[in-house]
Formats: sequence, structure tokens, C-alpha cells
Amino acid sequence: MEYNAGSSSSALVANCQTKVRHKLECVWRKMDEVRKLQDYLNVHVGTINTLLMINGIGTLETHIDQTKVGSQETQDGSQKTTNLMFLLLLESL
Repeated sequence: MEYNAGSSSSALVANCQTKVRHKLECVWRKMDEVRKLQDYLNVHVGTINTLLMINGIGTLETHIDQTKVGSQETQDGSQKTTNLMFLLLLESL
């Protein structure tokens, strides 16, 4: 009987060890999948950041050009106003 009990307990231990080994293998596979997914996402995040930067710089350049045009229009309007005020001043003399 002791032989059966010993055999039974070693079978349980072996069964537990097998289950633990399978679980660890599963965890290792999952970790590998997670690493692959992280690498995949990092590449795409880098691409998206690059595209946003390029688009942002393009947009910034457009805003700078629009600001230059607006500034020139403001200067032209200011010059016209100054000329008109000067003419009105001359007429009042």
C-alpha cells in the first residue's frame, strides 16, 4: 500500500510540475507576443509622430505666410489712413 501511496503522490507532483511547466510556457509565449506587439506599435507610433510633425510644420509655414500677408495688408491700410489724415489736415488749413 505504501508503494501505491508513494506512487500516487509522485504522480501528483509530476502532474503539478507538468501543469506549472505548461503555464510558464504559456506565459513566456504571451510575453513574446506582447513584445512583438509593442515593437509593432512603436514603429507605427513613430510613423504617426513623424507625419504629425511634417504636417504641423507645413501648417505652421502656411500660418507664417498668412501672417506676412495680413501684416502687409495692415501696413498698407495704416499708410492709406495716414495719407488720408494728412490730406484732411491740409484741407483744413
